[in-house]
Amino acid sequence: MANTTEVSAEMGDGPDGSLPEATHRAPGTVEERPDSYHVDSQRHLLQPTDSNPLPTSVPPPIQALSGIMGERHVMVMLGLPCRGKSFTARRLQKYLQFFHGANCQRFDVCDYLSPEGGSEESFTDLYDDLQKFLTKDDAKAHTNMRYAVGELDDPRKKNVDSGRVAVLYASNSTRAFQETWSGSSKERRRMIGEQLEQLKEVRVKLIFVELMCTDERIVHSNLARKVQSLATNGEMDEQQLEAGILEWKKKILDYQRKYVTMQEDGSEDDLSYIKLINFGQKVITNNMHGYLPMRIVQFLSNIHTKPHSIYLSRHGQSEYNVLGKLGGNPPLTAYGRMYAQNLGKFAADVVCKESGETVPARLWTSSLQRTIETAAYIEHPVIGGWLQMANRVYRNLDEIFAGE
Repeated sequence: MANTTEVSAEMGDGPDGSLPEATHRAPGTVEERPDSYHVDSQRHLLQPTDSNPLPTSVPPPIQALSGIMGERHVMVMLGLPCRGKSFTARRLQKYLQFFHGANCQRFDVCDYLSPEGGSEESFTDLYDDLQKFLTKDDAKAHTNMRYAVGELDDPRKKNVDSGRVAVLYASNSTRAFQETWSGSSKERRRMIGEQLEQLKEVRVKLIFVELMCTDERIVHSNLARKVQSLATNGEMDEQQLEAGILEWKKKILDYQRKYVTMQEDGSEDDLSYIKLINFGQKVITNNMHGYLPMRIVQFLSNIHTKPHSIYLSRHGQSEYNVLGKLGGNPPLTAYGRMYAQNLGKFAADVVCKESGETVPARLWTSSLQRTIETAAYIEHPVIGGWLQMANRVYRNLDEIFAGE
């Protein structure tokens, strides 16, 4: 795993609980301390003022100092029809954007198909769009970098952003089978790699993700949802659902006769790939290195197509709510703590129950104390080795910085 530097600024380092005195440095430099870093231009945001006596302990993130510095990745989804490629592509995009700040875009190979076919034309069109996306500079990151490292001509500013990830998939695998970008054979996968190597402006990491299902229950469940969505969209009559499932099973069988899975005989060992069998029941990785690829492996290992419920709650009333103020990091009021107590009961009676049975559940909060205090009365019993509602704190859930 690549070495990472934590970017943070905590209150309470000074003798009176405040930040220590600043040392004299050139404008725009980053203060170096044993345990944390923050940009000098944001220092005043952490100091209490008359209008904001309870500021946040961490400044708003600067894109130029985050995560995967300018790396480019192309993910290609592989597998038989109705294996969840479109679903996984959407989930992966949201994960990379939310947790890693990456600029992630999905490319549906079927969007580039013409009614007459035209494989060569669709190949070129998709490549052109990929090239534009992967080589585009992040203007916001460059502006932030001006304050982070100084002059705009500083060599460190090049491609300093939170990375760009292109996710390629086919919403209709049978239509896109002959397309190079489908990656449906060893030859096509090689051609994808060779084409991306022609991008001279940036270095691109190519990763194949193959979804495999050996559990017939998962396959049938995916098929049923696929056919039901067609009926919902008016593309199929409700009375034809069973016939639709049989038709799709025939399409899958025809596709399987031609499709070439990622080879484990050594002929594709130089490629980077992930094989997900039955949505994380078994995971095979090959030639996967680096911070982001390993985070992707971890995420995909826990993905599934089963429906589940998500409950959203506002924090209880805070001291700034009473004053009509935005931002800051105030605690809850007495009314806010009453709400927190009621939320704890609701979580135990409703959130953690399904058909009367206790089910595993997760709890996420922002890093602000008002949300953490709101979750303080939620119980955390251990259920079969699972710590129920164990709180995970994510800065991504903090409110958008409201200004000074």
